[in-house]
Amino acid sequence: MRVLFLACLFFALYPSFAQSQNTPRTVYTDFVTSGSTIWLLTQTGSLEQADSRTMQSTVIPPPPAPHLVAIAKDTANALVVADSAGQIWQRDEQTRQWSVVATCPYASPYALVVDRHNQYLIVHPFGIWTSDTRYNHFPDDSLLLNKDVRGGMRTTREWEEKPVWLLDREDRLWLGFDYGEWGGLLFVFDTRRHQFVQPQPGDFDLAFNPIVSITQAGHDLYLAGSMRHMITQSHIARVTQLTATTIFTSESCWDKATGGESALVHGQSVSLLAFNPSDNQLYACIDGAIMKANVTNRSVPIDRWTQVMPRSPTDNDRLVRMAFTPTGQLALLYKNRGLMLFDGKTLRFVKGSASAKND
Repeated sequence: MRVLFLACLFFALYPSFAQSQNTPRTVYTDFVTSGSTIWLLTQTGSLEQADSRTMQSTVIPPPPAPHLVAIAKDTANALVVADSAGQIWQRDEQTRQWSVVATCPYASPYALVVDRHNQYLIVHPFGIWTSDTRYNHFPDDSLLLNKDVRGGMRTTREWEEKPVWLLDREDRLWLGFDYGEWGGLLFVFDTRRHQFVQPQPGDFDLAFNPIVSITQAGHDLYLAGSMRHMITQSHIARVTQLTATTIFTSESCWDKATGGESALVHGQSVSLLAFNPSDNQLYACIDGAIMKANVTNRSVPIDRWTQVMPRSPTDNDRLVRMAFTPTGQLALLYKNRGLMLFDGKTLRFVKGSASAKND
């Protein structure tokens, strides 16, 4: 009955979601916003451009390149993409032509990042390649803060998992890794000095915190760590001047039932974070629902969440990315249902291009 009630509540609040269930959609893997423009990368490596006012998308003719795997924008708000061979392409919005602006010698990029000096960085399995120096950087052993996973990394000198990442206001690139039951890894690369710097995890123990999300709020960062192995537990840390302090904890515990055996109660699962500067609230995806909490009082931990959106009633609609657009709307990228924008009252889905669906 509880599942049925939540499903009815979700569809009553968001009828556009109900209508979308019978509509074939393009599978998007990432997006970038610039004003009211949304650029989207599809699972097949094609590109689309949508308008956040009309939510209608059109196909962007791609560069003459192998499969596109990463998308970003440069300091002039031009669209840049990386292909599977390591080439970085920039699109001229006036001529609509593509040109190669840099070539990374490492294939299979995880991410394309552009810093505030318009330097291109490719995050790939063997480190971080920077376009201005054309040099590859990989952290030394002293920066491997989780002893449970660093042994294998010393041998392979390779990041076997795709990281979550964030470029902060100081042009430091934060990389967080999820190694499941082995915990997480956290690296910080200073793009101005071209070297790794060591963060201080403090009470945010990386052995129990696979990093699943990073977001920025003013001069602070927030990290989410969540372990889902036999038990479920999650922590959120605030990072100030490279030092982390845990501000939210949800761990599994034993509930002693009266007259019966104890039952294991799992902690909550935090999967995504996003900060909204318009209301100074930290938004989080917790057990599939979108929640928010006030983090303006930095002296107290988070002890109360307010629900923004209930959990999707469809199990395979996993939320893979959450961010706020320049116009203040919450952008939610679902694995199987595409991209939607939420203005606090209404959900609107991007109408994927028909030609993109047939790729």
